[in-house]
Amino acid sequence: MDAAELETVRKTVYNSASWRAAKPERVKGGKLIPAQTPTIFPTEKDAQQTLERFHRLGTEAGVPMAGHLAYGVVAPMDEWESTNGQPTADREREQVQAEVEVETLEVRAREAAEALERAKERVSASRPAATTSSSDWIGVPGEKGIQTRTRADGSVVYRHRGGETVDSLAEATRDRDGQQPSREAIEALVARAEAS
Repeated sequence: MDAAELETVRKTVYNSASWRAAKPERVKGGKLIPAQTPTIFPTEKDAQQTLERFHRLGTEAGVPMAGHLAYGVVAPMDEWESTNGQPTADREREQVQAEVEVETLEVRAREAAEALERAKERVSASRPAATTSSSDWIGVPGEKGIQTRTRADGSVVYRHRGGETVDSLAEATRDRDGQQPSREAIEALVARAEAS
């Protein structure tokens, strides 16, 4: 024992009470245990005398753990009242469940946003490169039966409906005006004239 060493251990000191005047409502083993109500005395002196009396009687009678009453504390009523407003076990459990649900939904939302972004990237990658030209023929305002379109190289072409593609509006108009009417168009014109 000549090689024994001493070790100094610092004691933790708490500046505020780490106990409550009475236990609040809580859940234990899945069951809700209601809050305890402290024993109320008319004066602090009466409370201290009662505590000392029960400690003395319990010790003399050999009641197990009666010595714990030596550590009993008399606390003012306002201290209990301040802890009385703390959240109950049910509300604490609901709050935790709500926080878990919010976190779960936020994770799902982030995952959904990431999946949406990936899907958008796949869609844009599968589309051909965008061009400013349009492949659709559209009517030319003020020119009946004339259509125009912009090619992929940016050039503009014209045609009369069903006619050949030409490079200018004047050519398309000439083609339209010089075209012989179809047999059906002539017959329809004659029928209208006879009806009137």
